Amino acid sequence: MNKIPHNVLLSVSIIVTITVVALYVYMHYAIQASISRAVLGGEIVRVEKESINQEASMKDTYLKTVEERKKVINMFISSLEAVSFIESIEKLGSYTGSDVVLSSVKSDSADSMASNSFAKINAHLEVSGSWTAVMRALHLAETLPYQVSMSNIKLNSSGFGKDVKKTWKLSFDIASNLIVAKNATSSVSE
Repeated sequence: MNKIPHNVLLSVSIIVTITVVALYVYMHYAIQASISRAVLGGEIVRVEKESINQEASMKDTYLKTVEERKKVINMFISSLEAVSFIESIEKLGSYTGSDVVLSSVKSDSADSMASNSFAKINAHLEVSGSWTAVMRALHLAETLPYQVSMSNIKLNSSGFGKDVKKTWKLSFDIASNLIVAKNATSSVSE
């Protein structure tokens, strides 16, 4: 039988060992890279699913709040409807049987404001009549279908005596927000 010299066998075994070590190192780094890509891909998928769920939740909330959002915008007065708001305040007297005097009205100028921004409208009212009529006018002013704030409320009475009818006088300031409409070209002034 032919004998292979041990130098050749040693050389072949060293080459095989180096090749195996090189393959092991290559496979180790290839597997590490593959695991990193898989983990990153899984994280991207998880984030995308969360994003889709969040979008669905936001759409659901949007659809559920359509009616409420319509109510919110109606709480404010369009700058184009400021005159009708003032007229509704003046009509409080006819609704309640009291005398209503609108002594002053002021508002921010809508001309210089950006569309869909807010301006203020302020009015001072003086109401006189019976206790019931005056309180009814105050209640109706408080419950106008707009977001209103009232201040400087003063109540006085006059007419003491048997034959004299007691008259109540109420004065207050009422303020509300105007939404500046795109077509607003003028504002209510004092």
